[in-house]
Amino acid sequence: MFRQESASLTGDASSLTVAPLEHGYLNEVLRVTSADGSQSCVVKVFLPYAKFAGPSIPLEPERCRRQHDASEYMRSLVADCCETPLFCDDVNNILCLKDFPEHKIWREDLMTSCNLQLGGKLVDALVRLHSQSHVTRLGQAGFAQLKEKFSLLPKLTEFQHRYTFVLPFQANHRDNKPCDEKVREKIDEVIQDAVVIKAMQLAEEWLLQDNATCLIHGDLHCGAVLGKSSGQDVKASEIQRGRGEGGGGRRVTEREREEGERAR
Repeated sequence: MFRQESASLTGDASSLTVAPLEHGYLNEVLRVTSADGSQSCVVKVFLPYAKFAGPSIPLEPERCRRQHDASEYMRSLVADCCETPLFCDDVNNILCLKDFPEHKIWREDLMTSCNLQLGGKLVDALVRLHSQSHVTRLGQAGFAQLKEKFSLLPKLTEFQHRYTFVLPFQANHRDNKPCDEKVREKIDEVIQDAVVIKAMQLAEEWLLQDNATCLIHGDLHCGAVLGKSSGQDVKASEIQRGRGEGGGGRRVTEREREEGERAR
């Protein structure tokens, strides 16, 4: 299937090589390369469930079209701020993207150094995206159209809510994660930090309640950012949803908050 979908880009499907890429916990992500290595693209297959968990966590395959449309819209606001879609197959839920082999996932760079220039460019792109898509700029009618275009995907929102705002704050969930003991000793200190708690509360408000006033990424983290080591270019990647609304999902329940407090 991957070879057939990629044939339109390079001609002879039999000469293509397909290699899986390590990043991507929701979707199958592959690099398709021509026989002589001169051409390549990235192919994402949007499964009807989370890749890391299998069918036990179902997700909307329509997020394939959502990522395509969100990327196109974001690029219309801020040029080259995110990955470049080449085509979208709505039948098989496959998205073909321009490859950026000279870029690295930001998380890999952060393991060894902190590139403030790249971080600054990311902040600049986000500020421009938010201001260009803000309700005060689009007007109520224009913003309503944006919200309708990027309407809620309930299963995806529920997944992001659980794995972003609930489980990370439960000790029994964190204890199951393999990590260096020096890191583990700092985990409680980090999640109880006032700045972290405030950031979590704001993110929950903007993502899970229907009160955002601009387009938001919805799943932005250091593993979803591509950049050059020089800091000259940065792109948001792995966009799961581009939304003109705050997410529309449910709030964290009082019981979940109490469980989180006990876990701390």
